[in-house]
Amino acid sequence: MTTGIIITLAGLLMIVTRGPLIWNPGGWRTKLLSLLDTDAKFRRLGLIMALVSVICYVLTMNDLTMPGQLVRWFSAIIFALTVVWAIFPSPLRQLAVNIWNMFSETVLRVIGVFAVLIGIWLVYVGGTLVGAAIAA
Repeated sequence: MTTGIIITLAGLLMIVTRGPLIWNPGGWRTKLLSLLDTDAKFRRLGLIMALVSVICYVLTMNDLTMPGQLVRWFSAIIFALTVVWAIFPSPLRQLAVNIWNMFSETVLRVIGVFAVLIGIWLVYVGGTLVGAAIAA
C-alpha cells in the first residue's frame, strides 16, 4: 500500500509541477530557473531530493512486489545523482540552465503535455495498487 501511495504522490507532483508548462511555458521556465540561480539554491534542491529519495527507499524496503522494487531502484538512482549534484554544483547547474534555455516554448508545451500524461498514468497505477491493497 505504501508503494501505491508513493507512486500516486509522484504522479500528482508531476502533474502540478509540469502542468503549467502547457499554458505558460516561458513564465514557468523563468520560475524554475530561479531555483537554479546560485549553487546554494541548487544544493538545497538536491538535498530535498536526496531526503525524499531516502524516505521512499526506506518505506519500500519490505515491499517485494515489482512496483516496490522499481520505486526502490529509482530512489537509489536519484540519491546517487543528488550526491554527484552536491559534489559538482557549478557545472551541473550550468548544464541544467543551458538545457532549459535550449527548448523553445512549443517544445516546452509538448514536454508539459507528456509529463502530465505520465503523471495521470502514475496516479492511475498508484491508485490501482492502493485499491488492491485495501481489497486484500
